[in-house]
Amino acid sequence: MNDLVEARPEGLYFTRVEENGEAFRIEGRAMGSDAVARFYEHLGASRQLRDLVLEEIQVIEQDAGRLYGFVMHGHVSLAGANATFAEAAE
Repeated sequence: MNDLVEARPEGLYFTRVEENGEAFRIEGRAMGSDAVARFYEHLGASRQLRDLVLEEIQVIEQDAGRLYGFVMHGHVSLAGANATFAEAAE
């Protein structure tokens, strides 16, 4: 799940990350919708993640300003991750 941290742009943070076998679900907040779009694009380019879905994005009004809440889910390709680890070990 290192791809999650590496893909996270400035101004975006996670409020919940769940993993169940190959399936994962991410909930978070962002300062702007562009940060959510960049995060989605970076995750989509990962060799280890597949079937990525932006399930929900909503505007959250707060006293301090506007945030964007989002929910994404997808699958981790464990076979791809194992191959990457094997390549790195060589």
